[in-house]
Amino acid sequence: METFLNIALISLLVIGIVVFLKSPLEIIRNFFYGTMRAISQPIRLFLLPFPSRKNQKEVSKSTHFERIMMGNNSQNKLKLDTSEFSNFIIIKGDFAHSVIRTDIEEALSHIENGASIEFAIHDKGKTIIVHLTQVDSIADLMFIAQFIANSYGTDNTFGFQRSKNLSLFFIVYADEDLVNILGGMTSENERFFFSFENPKMDKNTVYLDQSVDLPKVLNTDFFEHLTKDI
Repeated sequence: METFLNIALISLLVIGIVVFLKSPLEIIRNFFYGTMRAISQPIRLFLLPFPSRKNQKEVSKSTHFERIMMGNNSQNKLKLDTSEFSNFIIIKGDFAHSVIRTDIEEALSHIENGASIEFAIHDKGKTIIVHLTQVDSIADLMFIAQFIANSYGTDNTFGFQRSKNLSLFFIVYADEDLVNILGGMTSENERFFFSFENPKMDKNTVYLDQSVDLPKVLNTDFFEHLTKDI
């Protein structure tokens, strides 16, 4: 009987020791895990929004274009020889030639050597086509388009250049993040942009970037057909 009691007491003692030792370890472990969760949760909440912002394309195009523009990869650039092109400003709408002439002359007054640029105004239905000659650079043509777009709207004003081997059109952006940046597309379906904000800008170079946004209905074929008799 005494032996049985001794065995029982020893068993209880062993169980007590195991329980006692296990409980503090669990308490310490739970405290450690709880502390780590408390620390990591705010960090996780702080970091998670950034990938979703990138997915929502909240980074402005001007930032994206600037990165391309500052690169030294010549494959991202297209050099143009303005002497080979015929130059046009296209304005959607039915306007008096005298009004258009005044606006074009005002634009030319802000361009170096603008006085040497000659132009003629043509009608194609409810579209005005201004044909300019002796344009020194695509930068000058783009400045004129931007100047005219201030009066007639960015949705109604386009620039177009045409040669035997290549043609291209461009638009002025209305987005405030893209002020002084124009986007366009060549007859080779290469999308490009041009920026007056680049201090190292080459006046006859555009920057190729397929992410440039353009109205889907526009293409060089449309402008070539519109100006083929001019």
